[in-house]
Amino acid sequence: MSRQFDPKKILWTLPFIVAPPLLWEIGITIQNSVPQSDTTTSTPQSVATPKAARTPDRVFSPDNKAFELKVRHFNTGIATDQSDWGDKSYEYSTRSHNTEDTAIVIVSAFGSHPNEGYLKRVLLHQQRKLVPLLALARNNGMHIIHCTNGHALSPICEPDANTALEYVIDHSEPNGIDQLIAYFEANGIANALYAGYESNGDFLYSPTGFNRARYLQARGDIDVAAVMIRDCTLALENSESYKGKWFNKMAIYDCDAHGYTTTLNEIRKGLRE
Repeated sequence: MSRQFDPKKILWTLPFIVAPPLLWEIGITIQNSVPQSDTTTSTPQSVATPKAARTPDRVFSPDNKAFELKVRHFNTGIATDQSDWGDKSYEYSTRSHNTEDTAIVIVSAFGSHPNEGYLKRVLLHQQRKLVPLLALARNNGMHIIHCTNGHALSPICEPDANTALEYVIDHSEPNGIDQLIAYFEANGIANALYAGYESNGDFLYSPTGFNRARYLQARGDIDVAAVMIRDCTLALENSESYKGKWFNKMAIYDCDAHGYTTTLNEIRKGLRE
């Protein structure tokens, strides 16, 4: 007896005939699209989940002290021609501060860096400048805010665990600036004295860097005067800029021309130490 052709049965069995090879092909395509090793692509080792900005409790300095701080500003309107720009284009003024409303903001005080030559200069600079700056701030009850660059801090720049006046912010997090603003507001900070590294990078341009604070101040979002401590910074130089340290000089000029700078020695003199 011959079988009759039934189109319905053919249509019903078609998915089972076509689907396996199709799924197999899709599986191969998906598998081949996934990088097989870290050498084929640059992918982050981990993805950090954004954290809610902390709102710190106010911490009072035990011994508030008033002090005067000499600051510098570069006035490009003084000289009639660019060739005349020099020391006479700098204007100096004195500002009144209190230790309890002043914070030292340290940006990227790292202990490791892929550029060995730069790391050597940074570690030496930390010993010569940052260690005395931190000691000065701690001895006078000033707030210290450590803004990391996503890496561990240099051991000699780590926060003092015995005081509540030091605070750590990872500025690689998206809400790093929110944490900084929250600390400023919670503790009545009116003056932020900036120090740190990669003055032509992290120091100026990171989420918690000097330029961000200066911009927020100019826009009226915060009432905090940002001042660069110009001898407490270093830039990452290249072969053309290294001899004259021109990248660092340009970063200082940027802060001078659009804001104010001071020095570690001026802070010492202001605090009479």
